Amino acid sequence: MGGIIQRGKMIIEIETTSEGTIIQRNFFVRPDGTKSNYVGIAQMRIDGNRLLWVGEAVEDPNTAEEIRNHSFEGIVTDDQIYITELYEVVGKDGTIERRRNTTHYYFLSEDEAVMTGSVYVNDKLLVFASTLLRRTG
Repeated sequence: MGGIIQRGKMIIEIETTSEGTIIQRNFFVRPDGTKSNYVGIAQMRIDGNRLLWVGEAVEDPNTAEEIRNHSFEGIVTDDQIYITELYEVVGKDGTIERRRNTTHYYFLSEDEAVMTGSVYVNDKLLVFASTLLRRTG
């Protein structure tokens, strides 16, 4: 099947504002300790058992490319969170890519969770990731 295998660690930082917005930042750290220059950012809020996007996603903060038709849906249970995000990216040359991202957190305890994620571009799998997350600090 081919592809590139990367090994490393994920750092996930969570911040909650006084208005109840949850801001999540994801960083990939290579085995040599260097961080990737890509930062995954989500701004969301909890409404019952749903996770909803806060604001509008109109530009990718990493590439400055236009984002269109953004939708975000998350489901929260006692021990899991599942998120699906769909959108189109308009490239600098005008090409349009359809993106679909999924993230699934399964909480093993108060301090550990398994996270899996996938990124599809134009219905082709680009990234599949899994990691064991541990709370620090």
